[in-house]
Formats: sequence, structure tokens, C-alpha cells
Amino acid sequence: MLIRSFEIDKDYEYISNWIEDERTHAMWCANLIPYPMDKDSFRRILSDMAEKYGDESFAALDDEERLIGF
Repeated sequence: MLIRSFEIDKDYEYISNWIEDERTHAMWCANLIPYPMDKDSFRRILSDMAEKYGDESFAALDDEERLIGF
């Protein structure tokens, strides 16, 4: 497994496909991001968290470098 910095323009498509319904969305993001999630709202929440708390987002990749975790 490889861990690297999350790149929204590269990784968003994969994550957006993980969320199939409103319940899953709520459990995944604690309703911090409006449903249905879009790239801009996801970018804003990540930016806000980085600014407020110094958070950095990471992506987990399998051996073939496919995104498998956030």
C-alpha cells in the first residue's frame, strides 16, 4: 500500500463513486459536505479544515496505484 497526499483533481472521481446514497454519504462525512457531494464543496471543506486545524488529506493506493482509501 502507498500513502500520498490527496489530489482532488486526480482523486475526486474515485471518491465520488464510493458514495451511492444519502445514508452512506452522511456516515462518511458526518454531513459536513452537502449531499450529493460535488467537487467544489469537497474542495471547500478540505480547504477549511486545513486552514482551521492544519489538516492534510491523504490517499491510500493499492499496489497497482488505484485509490482505495481516503
